[in-house]
Amino acid sequence: MNLFSKNYEDFIVSSVGYIQLKQYGKAKEVLEKAIKKKPNISDAYEYMGIAHLKEGNEAEASFYFKKANEISGGLLEKLYFNAGVVFFKRGLIDDALEIFTKVRLVNEKNQFAQYYLGQIFSKSGNYKGAIDEFQDILGKCPDDLNTLESLGYLYFDLKMADEGIDVFLKLIALKPDNDNYYFNTAYLYKFKSNYDKAIEYFIKAIEVNPSNYLNYVNLGDIYKLKKEFGKAEEMYKKACEEFPMDFMIYYDMGLLYLDQKQYKTALEHFMKAYDLNNDDSYSVNKIATCYMMLGEDENANRFFEMSVMKNEEDPYTHFKYGEYCMKKGMKEKAKREFERTLQIEPNYIIAKLKLKELG
Repeated sequence: MNLFSKNYEDFIVSSVGYIQLKQYGKAKEVLEKAIKKKPNISDAYEYMGIAHLKEGNEAEASFYFKKANEISGGLLEKLYFNAGVVFFKRGLIDDALEIFTKVRLVNEKNQFAQYYLGQIFSKSGNYKGAIDEFQDILGKCPDDLNTLESLGYLYFDLKMADEGIDVFLKLIALKPDNDNYYFNTAYLYKFKSNYDKAIEYFIKAIEVNPSNYLNYVNLGDIYKLKKEFGKAEEMYKKACEEFPMDFMIYYDMGLLYLDQKQYKTALEHFMKAYDLNNDDSYSVNKIATCYMMLGEDENANRFFEMSVMKNEEDPYTHFKYGEYCMKKGMKEKAKREFERTLQIEPNYIIAKLKLKELG
């Protein structure tokens, strides 16, 4: 085949075929001839960039992409960027990654492409890559709100508390009317067991937005940990007022009353939690516990049996029923439940000890 007899368009078509066949050396040979024929058209430079990129040679790829972009008057960068956004929004992450990598090779200063690369890395589990992209942007634009948010939420999800707090405090300084920033700061302080700071920022979040019930729930949790049961009760009740359909609030309140040995009140709240979510086996377990503490054995046994039926694979559920059976002298049932506990979790030491007690 005499390539010199071909016109420019033939060279381009041939190069695309070679690239698809992963014959990148041949593609580059053909493209060099295309460039000699028409050095002021961008297509050959673009495909040359693609061939080099496929070979992993980013420096050469960048040279040709930049040349193609220059000839096209910046059109190549815009086309790539827009295509990358479309791929990203459609969830085609691999395609988006490839396109935004090209954008970076065309213009390494394109911080919008960096932002999307950070998002892509975050979604694909390359958290270091995401953090590096976001931090690089912030090195140039330290007050970029979208990047700060993305980095803050990434730190939040990764439980990188100190780093996350630093970012959300910057966001609060930039936008003090956003209650989510206060909430996230408070939550990370709570994660660090810095309860005084957590309380401070949950209260600030409530000042900005009194209707977010999760602030009250978290304050309730903290006050319960601090053994300030009156304040915990007050916070849980406020959470219920704001969002009465969350069964977990009633469950948490049940635990609060159970800790204080207020078994009837605890029972009422566990019952409410179960009414709101019939699939919650833990509420059923606590209902059984309350009945046991109240001396209502028939109801206790009924709900313990219901609990193990609802959560057959949970060792704790079987263990608690085994404990109940043991207390009531039902040795065979107790053995069966402890044995089931150990089938699910062989290292459940207390269950082993209970079986030894039973002989």
